Amino acid sequence: MRFSQASRAWAWRGFLSIVAANWMGVLMVLALGLWGLYRERTWITRYLREEVEQGILPESIYRDSRSLWRRGARRWGALLRGDLERWRRLGRIYRTTIELAFRKHQREALGEAHWESEIERLRQELKRWVRS
Repeated sequence: MRFSQASRAWAWRGFLSIVAANWMGVLMVLALGLWGLYRERTWITRYLREEVEQGILPESIYRDSRSLWRRGARRWGALLRGDLERWRRLGRIYRTTIELAFRKHQREALGEAHWESEIERLRQELKRWVRS
């Protein structure tokens, strides 16, 4: 069965439209992910500065917490050296710092004072992990 020149042209247009639509979806997901990382960094920078000034969070951990790449590099470095305890401890520290920043953001953005006890709990947990 032979197709006419016009039907082949329509088939190519349809194919290219599908490919373009798929790539637009991929680009949208990528853009959304980058925006999320930007917002995370903004909140960590803003809300954890106070913890550094109060002596709860060391400056080095604050700098590392602000960067997804630094957090990953520090943890992978510990893992590749075979230091599983440091790898676990860094994971807990970074999770706690990020959760603390997000809770402080929620408290400010939503005006919900009930986050105070959770924020204080996270501060105490962070102090324990940093000291150990």
